[in-house]
Amino acid sequence: MQQRRDLILVATAALALAVFAAFGAAARAQTAAPADAPPTAAQTAKPSDYGVTPAIRPNDDPVDKGAFIYKQRCAVCHARAADGKTEYGPHLAGIFGRKAATTGWDGHTRQFKAMDTVWNDAALDALLTDPQAAAPGIKMDVVVRFKRSREALIAYLKTL
Repeated sequence: MQQRRDLILVATAALALAVFAAFGAAARAQTAAPADAPPTAAQTAKPSDYGVTPAIRPNDDPVDKGAFIYKQRCAVCHARAADGKTEYGPHLAGIFGRKAATTGWDGHTRQFKAMDTVWNDAALDALLTDPQAAAPGIKMDVVVRFKRSREALIAYLKTL
């Protein structure tokens, strides 16, 4: 009796595998295009299909590149407008030419408030390169490694 049950289980499993294989082959045959045929619009995946925003191209305007970098790296903590939500960092409106720690945000450390830095190209570049070295006591830990990226981000920050 046990042998008969085992034989039935094996036969059922084999039948199930055969059915799945047949349906899979049929589905692949329906969707497969000839190797030399160009992909159709329905077959070509777009970045937006996966929730990815369009990438910045090398010839794009530096301000546009900076806006893209801002959205990826800075927008989590910093608002662009003075009346924006700023739970994790001060707003960045008017940052260029402003003295450090003068936004009215309560989260600045004492060391940061004591700094006598005015945000210009060099100061922002140093901050984005190594926040802890440029502004001891700062809570920011985001680093922008590449010079071109820092330049684009600074160009964008000048527009706020």
